Amino acid sequence: MSDGQTPAGGDPPFELPQGMTEDLKAFSDLPGPVKLSFWEVLEPHLTPNLDDRAEAVAARFARTHGVEQSALAPSLRAMRFLCMQGAALAVAPPRFTAAIGTIGLPSDTNDVISALYEHAYSTLRSRIIARTLGDHGDVVVGIDWRVDDVRISNHGRTDELALVIFTFRTQQGEQPRRYTLQFMPEQISELRAILERFN
Repeated sequence: MSDGQTPAGGDPPFELPQGMTEDLKAFSDLPGPVKLSFWEVLEPHLTPNLDDRAEAVAARFARTHGVEQSALAPSLRAMRFLCMQGAALAVAPPRFTAAIGTIGLPSDTNDVISALYEHAYSTLRSRIIARTLGDHGDVVVGIDWRVDDVRISNHGRTDELALVIFTFRTQQGEQPRRYTLQFMPEQISELRAILERFN
């Protein structure tokens, strides 16, 4: 997979932008410990819009590893593109690894790149799905629940009133939310009847 070209053998995942091969070679030239720790600096850059956090992490990472921040820029540019483009096109890690092997980088560099991609893939795919669904409202990503026996309140006695309290953890785009709802036994029966239709 070279600039403007596609990997030999089979349907290509995607093309590399012009100059990307050189950026990947710059990654290959980084010291071994820097490459092996690269996820620390890559992860904050795996967003559609970079923010101050990404810049701060890059500066701290460069100081920690004794490299110029400018020397990291080509590698970050390349790895950010590979991870985000591959995830957007749902290129599974094994297929990605096969494609990376056609660029001509050293095998140990290919291994690191493939490991970084595999690390990023599931997270990025989850974000893509959440953003896609979130365009049309909140998406439930988790449920917490408990059962309460309510006996009395300032309104009067409520003996034998059993409530199931659900807290729905949702996400709209990148924004997490929480909604807590109270279900009486009648509504639990209705909910059960609805869910049984999907069994």
